[in-house]
Amino acid sequence: MEAPVSVSELDVRRWRDEERLLAEHKQRPKGSVSKLKREYVLLLLHRHNIGLNDNLTALERKLKIPVRWEISDPALVATLRDMDMQDRTQLLSTARAEAKERSLKRRAIDALTLKDRALEESGMVLQEMRAVIEYLHLQHAVVKKAVDDHHHQSGQRAALIKHTIHLEKRLHMATNMFSAFIELPTPPAFYLETLDSVFVPPSSEVLEQDDEEEDELEEEEEENLRWG
Repeated sequence: MEAPVSVSELDVRRWRDEERLLAEHKQRPKGSVSKLKREYVLLLLHRHNIGLNDNLTALERKLKIPVRWEISDPALVATLRDMDMQDRTQLLSTARAEAKERSLKRRAIDALTLKDRALEESGMVLQEMRAVIEYLHLQHAVVKKAVDDHHHQSGQRAALIKHTIHLEKRLHMATNMFSAFIELPTPPAFYLETLDSVFVPPSSEVLEQDDEEEDELEEEEEENLRWG
């Protein structure tokens, strides 16, 4: 991850001023420096080299400069200023192009990273779906076997059948939710299909509780009759 770049208000103001200067420079093409004049100025700044005199003379003829410029010559100063503006314009343009390219690359990299992360998370979600279905099928098989093993114990068998129906409901709901994303087997419905016809006998604890409640009601009625 790239480190954030600190930008101050002074930086923004400087960028704005540079843009204004560039805009003014573009509106004044007369300030542009030709390749020949640039070469002449650069040679002039190194004129201490005697071997360059012939080149300077040739350029002066081409540029129609009657007298060789001195360092303090206004024409040389103006040309140097225009050259500096041209160089700054080119550097700024190059920097902007590179910054734009880096920005596009960064956006592309970020988009690819998000895509890879989304695919990874999607795969994890699908794996969790399969794990849920597998767990529910396993639990259903265990409870179904327990129901078959307790066919002589009505109380426990009733509770197990109730739990089996609950698991079958969860399996059907999960299958309906996940089938659009993964392939799933048909959920079992041993008791859901015959739920209305299945008789679930009450357990012995329920029967004992009902008997106690009936005894209490009878005692209360006798007490009311005695004092009535």
